[in-house]
Amino acid sequence: MSGNLELKDNTPFDDIEIHDNVVGGGIKVNGNESLNGDLRITGNDVVGGIEVKDNTIDDDFSIFDNDVGGDLTVDGNTAVVIDITANDVDGDLKLEDNEGTSTSDDAINVEFNDVDGNLELHNNLVSGLRDIDVRDNDVEGNVVLDGNESLNDDIEVEDNDVGGDLTVINNKADEDGSGGDGDVDVEDTCMTGNGNIDVKDNVASQRVEVKDNGGNNAGVDGTCSDGERPTNITVTGNTAGTELEVEDNEVDNDLLCSDNDPDPTTSGNTVGGTFDCSD
Repeated sequence: MSGNLELKDNTPFDDIEIHDNVVGGGIKVNGNESLNGDLRITGNDVVGGIEVKDNTIDDDFSIFDNDVGGDLTVDGNTAVVIDITANDVDGDLKLEDNEGTSTSDDAINVEFNDVDGNLELHNNLVSGLRDIDVRDNDVEGNVVLDGNESLNDDIEVEDNDVGGDLTVINNKADEDGSGGDGDVDVEDTCMTGNGNIDVKDNVASQRVEVKDNGGNNAGVDGTCSDGERPTNITVTGNTAGTELEVEDNEVDNDLLCSDNDPDPTTSGNTVGGTFDCSD
């Protein structure tokens, strides 16, 4: 197919599956207000990008195992589960203003993707009972989580390879404590380009954890080498209901903490420059 493959404006289907196509342009699924069933985009070879925007999906939504020559953009969708897994993306992978409603499974999953550009999550919401989970991605550019919220559970950023900087800012995990659990976890990151980790202004009803980043067992395959540590780690302005842990990180230069509540617990960090987490 030389052009675009498009489904838009209330296409009358129950389940939609777009699979195993070769598309010379892009795939666009936009503006469908009520899709009864699942939306699955799997196994496609797309020269351009994939854009899924402003859809309301009654069940699950997955983008799985696609080869994407441009950007993969997921914007303004509502579904029970939003699962973006095992895609090879030459451009950026971006999720913005989506809502996952699941009460039984992790509602927004971004896992096992290979991204040549940036991986960004902005202002996504889990309104059910489970997590926002970003793990095991290999990203050549920056990873940014900004303004995301899990009303009743965790936001987890774990076991990723990051070529640029990792920024986790203004996220909320079970902010009011009504769900009984809520952590913001930034763990086991391998900084393949020696970028910085910045964890700033997050709110968690339970814990904020910055742990095991830059260590030999970090990253997608657990094989992070000694030369793939973060240059600096900064932990500032975070609020945790029970604990703020900054532990077992390996940092080439500085590890700095400021203006957190409570004061962080620190142990097992290896720091090449200034280590100041006294708050």
